[in-house]
Amino acid sequence: MSEYLDTSVIVKWFKEDEEHREESLKLRERVINFDSEFVMSYFGLLELVRALVKNNFPKEKIDKSFQSIHDLYKIDALKNVGVEGALFFAKDIDLKKKINNS
Repeated sequence: MSEYLDTSVIVKWFKEDEEHREESLKLRERVINFDSEFVMSYFGLLELVRALVKNNFPKEKIDKSFQSIHDLYKIDALKNVGVEGALFFAKDIDLKKKINNS
């Protein structure tokens, strides 16, 4: 099963005062441990940078955060899906969850 990662979850990996941070860190462990196939558009990297800039993170921390996510793509812990593909992919995942929970 594939799981789509939203950038808002990834931002929680770096912002210590975020609500539901513990849950997001557990998800990060699953990504790092290859517990599933995780997908996210490369556009999410830019969204991450914007969120950290908006929250006044220092440039060095932003660079390090960007690189750590980019590295997850390089080791195939994260798979890139195009923006249009992500749209339909995320929709299909949500619909499967709804059907499975019914």
